[in-house]
Amino acid sequence: MRRVQSIPTYFLTIEGEQQAVKKIVYLSDFYCQINALAIVFLNDSYAIFGVPSGQLIEYCLSENSFPYSDNQENYYGGPLNYFQKCEADFQHLVTKELISLQTVENEMTNQKSQSKTQTHHSENKRYDEWVGIPENRFFAYRNWRTPSGYLCGTYASTVLLAYYQDYLDEAIIPSRLREKNENRYEDLAGYLRRFIQPHGLPTIPFQVGFGLSRYFDHFKLNYRARTTVIGSWNRAIKRIQQGKPVAVGILKILGSTYGNHWVTAYAYLEKSDGTRYYKIHDNWGNYNKVIHASWGNGTVSLP
Repeated sequence: MRRVQSIPTYFLTIEGEQQAVKKIVYLSDFYCQINALAIVFLNDSYAIFGVPSGQLIEYCLSENSFPYSDNQENYYGGPLNYFQKCEADFQHLVTKELISLQTVENEMTNQKSQSKTQTHHSENKRYDEWVGIPENRFFAYRNWRTPSGYLCGTYASTVLLAYYQDYLDEAIIPSRLREKNENRYEDLAGYLRRFIQPHGLPTIPFQVGFGLSRYFDHFKLNYRARTTVIGSWNRAIKRIQQGKPVAVGILKILGSTYGNHWVTAYAYLEKSDGTRYYKIHDNWGNYNKVIHASWGNGTVSLP
């Protein structure tokens, strides 16, 4: 369903600057129901608003950044998740991966099931107290920092695997890259980068998850990364309750003071007033930072 509306010249103020509007493009969910509209500016930058809420979801003011091409059916799965129809599947316009409708339906079913389970057991929720892994277990990784650029997806994955090796499965990292409880991480991070971010570009959940799965295949390890692309809370608390950390993508447009970034979450707090928080290793030198869970959109974890 492609709906493009040409309009007279109007202006929208973003970051204190007036942007001239070129066109409006309606975006659909995977069932062809309009869920957002993109306002495309004259330089082909854009802002996307939710329908019917009218809430600003994301924007990018860089020239030629609008991800969708003309004369295609445009589908939107939330920030950084842009799709167009490719025969019977959906193609992710960033990763170029093909995703079937069945895969999308399975993820939505899982999220609904988790939500119902949590509602059913709401009387057993632990409000106003931290749930998860003790923060002192991440003290050893406190100096593991993203060195530069956009490598946070690689370094969040490095912390994730190191924790698994130290506390859950020593064999998940070959000894030539890191020994259990060893403070060395550079070799592991460098190796993971080959699979996750070979070009050093920013990553979305599918790229991080696919890269980790390629790492596991390379070393013939019986693991597969699990990825979610919408929200983070349900999958994150499920893993944390199992005693497992999870990589969480956080977004500037959702309030993240880190900008768009990847962190490793290992504990959560839900307050009685409904506010939610994660305790994280931020790969910027902080191993016990507290952030708003509402910043999260996308997770990568191990079963």
